[in-house]
Amino acid sequence: MGQHTVKVNGESVTLPWDQATVGQIKQFVGIPQERNLTVREDGQSQMLRGNEVVNLREGMNLFDAPRFRWGAPPIVRRLQQESTMLSAAFGCNVDWGQDVRADMWWVRVSKFPLPSGWNHAATQTMVTVPNQAPGYPVLPPDGFYLDRRLRDRHGCTPGHYFEERSNLNPFVDKGWAWFCIHVEQWSPSLTVFDGDSLVKYLGLVYDVLSQAVRQ
Repeated sequence: MGQHTVKVNGESVTLPWDQATVGQIKQFVGIPQERNLTVREDGQSQMLRGNEVVNLREGMNLFDAPRFRWGAPPIVRRLQQESTMLSAAFGCNVDWGQDVRADMWWVRVSKFPLPSGWNHAATQTMVTVPNQAPGYPVLPPDGFYLDRRLRDRHGCTPGHYFEERSNLNPFVDKGWAWFCIHVEQWSPSLTVFDGDSLVKYLGLVYDVLSQAVRQ
Protein backbone atom coordinates (compact mmCIF):
# COMPACT_ATOMS: atom_id res chain seq x y z
CA MET A 1 0.00 0.00 0.00
CA GLY A 2 1.42 3.37 -1.01
CA GLN A 3 1.29 6.66 0.78
CA HIS A 4 1.17 10.24 -0.38
CA THR A 5 1.84 13.54 1.33
CA VAL A 6 -0.87 16.02 0.46
CA LYS A 7 -1.84 19.43 1.78
CA VAL A 8 -5.08 19.82 3.72
CA ASN A 9 -6.04 23.46 4.27
CA GLY A 10 -2.41 24.35 3.57
CA GLU A 11 -0.85 21.88 6.03
CA SER A 12 1.10 18.78 4.96
CA VAL A 13 -0.54 15.46 5.85
CA THR A 14 0.68 11.98 4.89
CA LEU A 15 -2.18 9.73 3.82
CA PRO A 16 -1.46 5.96 3.93
CA TRP A 17 -3.19 5.12 0.63
CA ASP A 18 -2.97 5.35 -3.11
CA GLN A 19 -6.76 5.64 -3.22
CA ALA A 20 -9.31 6.55 -0.55
CA THR A 21 -12.95 7.51 -0.33
CA VAL A 22 -13.91 11.07 0.58
CA GLY A 23 -15.25 9.77 3.90
CA GLN A 24 -11.95 8.01 4.71
CA ILE A 25 -9.96 11.17 4.02
CA LYS A 26 -12.26 13.30 6.17
CA GLN A 27 -12.08 10.83 9.05
CA PHE A 28 -8.28 10.50 8.85
CA VAL A 29 -7.57 14.25 8.88
CA GLY A 30 -10.36 15.14 11.32
CA ILE A 31 -12.78 16.91 8.99
CA PRO A 32 -16.47 16.51 10.02
CA GLN A 33 -18.41 14.41 7.54
CA GLU A 34 -21.04 17.16 7.07
CA ARG A 35 -18.48 19.54 5.52
CA ASN A 36 -17.51 19.78 1.85
CA LEU A 37 -14.12 18.50 0.68
CA THR A 38 -12.59 19.98 -2.48
CA VAL A 39 -9.41 19.51 -4.49
CA ARG A 40 -7.76 22.54 -6.12
CA GLU A 41 -5.56 22.26 -9.17
CA ASP A 42 -4.89 24.20 -12.37
CA GLY A 43 -6.66 27.25 -10.96
CA GLN A 44 -9.93 25.36 -10.43
CA SER A 45 -11.72 23.80 -7.47
CA GLN A 46 -13.61 20.52 -7.71
CA MET A 47 -15.99 19.35 -5.01
CA LEU A 48 -15.54 15.69 -4.04
CA ARG A 49 -18.81 13.84 -3.60
CA GLY A 50 -20.08 11.38 -1.02
CA ASN A 51 -18.26 8.05 -1.22
CA GLU A 52 -16.31 9.04 -4.34
CA VAL A 53 -12.93 7.30 -4.59
CA VAL A 54 -10.05 9.76 -4.87
CA ASN A 55 -6.78 8.89 -6.61
CA LEU A 56 -4.23 10.46 -4.30
CA ARG A 57 -1.22 12.27 -5.71
CA GLU A 58 1.84 13.68 -4.05
CA GLY A 59 1.35 17.35 -3.20
CA MET A 60 -2.36 17.57 -4.13
CA ASN A 61 -4.25 20.38 -2.38
CA LEU A 62 -7.38 19.54 -0.39
CA PHE A 63 -9.62 22.02 1.40
CA ASP A 64 -12.74 21.74 3.50
CA ALA A 65 -15.55 24.29 3.69
CA PRO A 66 -19.11 24.59 5.04
CA ARG A 67 -21.91 23.20 2.93
CA PHE A 68 -24.09 25.76 1.19
CA ARG A 69 -27.20 26.21 -0.89
CA TRP A 70 -27.83 28.47 -3.84
CA GLY A 71 -30.26 31.35 -3.63
CA ALA A 72 -31.57 33.64 -0.92
CA PRO A 73 -31.46 32.64 2.74
CA PRO A 74 -34.63 30.93 4.02
CA ILE A 75 -35.75 33.99 6.00
CA VAL A 76 -35.91 36.03 2.78
CA ARG A 77 -38.30 33.57 1.16
CA ARG A 78 -40.32 33.39 4.38
CA LEU A 79 -40.70 37.16 4.70
CA GLN A 80 -41.59 37.51 1.02
CA GLN A 81 -44.37 34.98 1.44
CA GLU A 82 -45.65 36.43 4.70
CA SER A 83 -45.59 39.98 3.35
CA THR A 84 -47.80 38.90 0.44
CA MET A 85 -50.23 37.28 2.87
CA LEU A 86 -50.28 40.35 5.14
CA SER A 87 -50.89 42.66 2.20
CA ALA A 88 -53.92 40.59 1.20
CA ALA A 89 -55.16 40.43 4.80
CA PHE A 90 -54.97 44.19 5.46
CA GLY A 91 -55.48 45.51 1.93
CA CYS A 92 -52.46 47.79 2.09
CA ASN A 93 -48.80 47.97 1.19
CA VAL A 94 -46.50 45.68 3.18
CA ASP A 95 -42.76 45.91 2.78
CA TRP A 96 -39.83 44.25 4.50
CA GLY A 97 -36.08 44.47 4.76
CA GLN A 98 -33.01 44.10 6.92
CA ASP A 99 -31.53 46.66 9.31
CA VAL A 100 -27.86 45.72 9.43
CA ARG A 101 -27.07 48.25 12.16
CA ALA A 102 -29.72 46.82 14.48
CA ASP A 103 -29.02 43.23 13.29
CA MET A 104 -32.66 42.40 12.64
CA TRP A 105 -35.20 41.92 9.87
CA TRP A 106 -38.39 43.98 9.76
CA VAL A 107 -41.86 43.84 8.18
CA ARG A 108 -43.92 47.04 7.92
CA VAL A 109 -47.70 47.20 7.46
CA SER A 110 -48.54 50.65 6.11
CA LYS A 111 -52.13 50.79 7.41
CA PHE A 112 -52.88 48.60 10.42
CA PRO A 113 -56.40 49.14 11.85
CA LEU A 114 -56.55 50.27 15.47
CA PRO A 115 -59.30 49.03 17.80
CA SER A 116 -61.88 51.56 18.97
CA GLY A 117 -60.64 53.61 21.90
CA TRP A 118 -57.52 54.94 20.19
CA ASN A 119 -57.30 58.49 18.83
CA HIS A 120 -56.64 57.25 15.30
CA ALA A 121 -58.35 54.66 13.15
CA ALA A 122 -55.12 53.16 11.85
CA THR A 123 -51.36 53.28 12.25
CA GLN A 124 -48.24 52.04 10.59
CA THR A 125 -47.00 48.91 12.33
CA MET A 126 -43.56 47.37 12.14
CA VAL A 127 -42.60 43.97 13.48
CA THR A 128 -38.96 43.00 13.81
CA VAL A 129 -37.58 39.49 13.97
CA PRO A 130 -34.12 38.42 15.16
CA ASN A 131 -31.28 37.81 12.76
CA GLN A 132 -29.18 35.79 15.21
CA ALA A 133 -29.39 32.01 15.05
CA PRO A 134 -31.71 30.22 15.20
CA GLY A 135 -33.62 33.31 14.00
CA TYR A 136 -37.20 33.61 12.75
CA PRO A 137 -39.52 31.68 12.61
CA VAL A 138 -37.90 29.58 15.35
CA LEU A 139 -37.72 32.68 17.55
CA PRO A 140 -40.77 34.97 17.81
CA PRO A 141 -40.94 38.74 17.44
CA ASP A 142 -40.31 40.60 20.69
CA GLY A 143 -42.60 43.63 20.84
CA PHE A 144 -43.70 45.75 17.90
CA TYR A 145 -43.59 49.34 16.68
CA LEU A 146 -46.34 51.90 16.06
CA ASP A 147 -46.56 55.52 14.98
CA ARG A 148 -45.62 58.01 17.69
CA ARG A 149 -48.13 60.32 19.39
CA LEU A 150 -50.88 57.72 19.62
CA ARG A 151 -53.20 58.20 22.60
CA ASP A 152 -56.39 56.71 23.99
CA ARG A 153 -59.75 58.46 23.75
CA HIS A 154 -58.95 60.45 26.91
CA GLY A 155 -55.67 61.76 25.52
CA CYS A 156 -53.59 59.51 27.79
CA THR A 157 -50.60 57.39 26.82
CA PRO A 158 -51.52 53.70 27.20
CA GLY A 159 -49.28 51.48 29.28
CA HIS A 160 -46.49 49.52 27.59
CA TYR A 161 -46.29 52.15 24.80
CA PHE A 162 -42.90 53.92 24.80
CA GLU A 163 -41.92 56.86 22.62
CA GLU A 164 -38.47 57.43 24.14
CA ARG A 165 -35.23 56.11 22.72
CA SER A 166 -33.97 52.96 24.44
CA ASN A 167 -31.97 49.84 23.69
CA LEU A 168 -35.31 48.25 22.78
CA ASN A 169 -36.21 51.04 20.36
CA PRO A 170 -33.37 52.01 18.04
CA PHE A 171 -35.90 53.46 15.56
CA VAL A 172 -37.07 56.60 17.40
CA ASP A 173 -35.38 58.82 14.82
CA LYS A 174 -37.50 57.11 12.15
CA GLY A 175 -40.73 58.00 13.93
CA TRP A 176 -41.47 54.76 15.71
CA ALA A 177 -42.74 54.10 19.22
CA TRP A 178 -42.22 50.68 20.77
CA PHE A 179 -44.98 48.58 22.33
CA CYS A 180 -43.70 46.07 24.84
CA ILE A 181 -45.08 42.55 24.82
CA HIS A 182 -43.22 39.25 25.17
CA VAL A 183 -44.60 36.06 23.63
CA GLU A 184 -44.62 33.22 26.16
CA GLN A 185 -45.79 30.43 23.89
CA TRP A 186 -44.66 30.28 20.29
CA SER A 187 -45.20 27.29 17.99
CA PRO A 188 -43.00 27.74 14.93
CA SER A 189 -43.28 25.85 11.67
CA LEU A 190 -41.15 25.74 8.56
CA THR A 191 -44.24 26.51 6.47
CA VAL A 192 -46.21 29.71 6.87
CA PHE A 193 -49.52 27.84 6.84
CA ASP A 194 -48.73 25.76 9.92
CA GLY A 195 -47.80 27.01 13.35
CA ASP A 196 -47.33 30.63 14.38
CA SER A 197 -46.47 33.36 11.90
CA LEU A 198 -46.49 37.14 11.54
CA VAL A 199 -50.10 36.91 10.37
CA LYS A 200 -51.06 35.33 13.68
CA TYR A 201 -48.74 37.65 15.59
CA LEU A 202 -50.52 40.70 14.19
CA GLY A 203 -53.80 39.17 15.30
CA LEU A 204 -52.29 39.12 18.78
CA VAL A 205 -51.20 42.75 18.31
CA TYR A 206 -54.82 43.77 17.64
CA ASP A 207 -55.97 41.97 20.79
CA VAL A 208 -53.21 43.60 22.86
CA LEU A 209 -54.07 47.07 21.56
CA SER A 210 -57.72 46.46 22.43
CA GLN A 211 -56.80 45.60 26.01
CA ALA A 212 -54.41 48.53 26.30
CA VAL A 213 -57.12 51.16 25.89
CA ARG A 214 -59.52 49.32 28.20
CA GLN A 215 -57.10 49.31 31.12
